[in-house]
Amino acid sequence: MKLIISIDHGNRLIKTEHLVFPAGFVESEYLPTIGGDVLKYQDRVYTLVDTNFPVHMDKAENENYFILTLFAIGKELVGEAEMVRELTPHDPIKVELLIGLPIQHYEGS
Repeated sequence: MKLIISIDHGNRLIKTEHLVFPAGFVESEYLPTIGGDVLKYQDRVYTLVDTNFPVHMDKAENENYFILTLFAIGKELVGEAEMVRELTPHDPIKVELLIGLPIQHYEGS
């Protein structure tokens, strides 16, 4: 199975074809006691929050937008539940990301 995901990594919102969510999360060692969008990655727990990170011209300077990309992939997979339901736990899912650049990074601007 191959899933193509377009992601707009905004400073305020992360946008995909099917959803929009805030560009912010909190990190902890433990799962939260109340619900929410939660991601566990490399022994850390991340929960989406409505507070945004400061504006970054270089979104690769830390892992914040990588973590937000993982949230986007997970949310899109949930949105494709019918397709994913047909898979066994060992079936690979190939994900192709379509990521844009800010207009100021295009040549000639």
